[in-house]
Amino acid sequence: MSETSEQNLETVRALYDAYASRDVEGLMGTLHPDEFQIFQSENLPWGGTYKGRDGLMEFVKNSTSYYEPVVVVEELIESDDRVIMIGRSRGTIKATGEAFDVRLVDVCRLRDGKLVAVDIFIDTTAILELLGK
Repeated sequence: MSETSEQNLETVRALYDAYASRDVEGLMGTLHPDEFQIFQSENLPWGGTYKGRDGLMEFVKNSTSYYEPVVVVEELIESDDRVIMIGRSRGTIKATGEAFDVRLVDVCRLRDGKLVAVDIFIDTTAILELLGK
């Protein structure tokens, strides 16, 4: 594995570790200083494309107003400038207190060992049903 590949994997691991521990400084440390965006299906109430560090914080605030997720990383697959995370999103829907456990795939794109984009693919149908939508 190349040094770049290992650096990319380390950055993505650091992203999920920081998210799990709610470490905002650690989370920001994984982002490329010049460019970042996060995307999740626009079918979700918080979905869309968010840009920059402020956009990431807005995304987290918007999504966690509906649910309390914990991301469980099952596998990381490195391919050139991307790292694919296969895992699960588990937690509780805030409005109902109902637990959820759904499949999750994130596509992380990196440059210079830092994240420039994260596209989140969650079982949208299951989440919408849990939200009563």
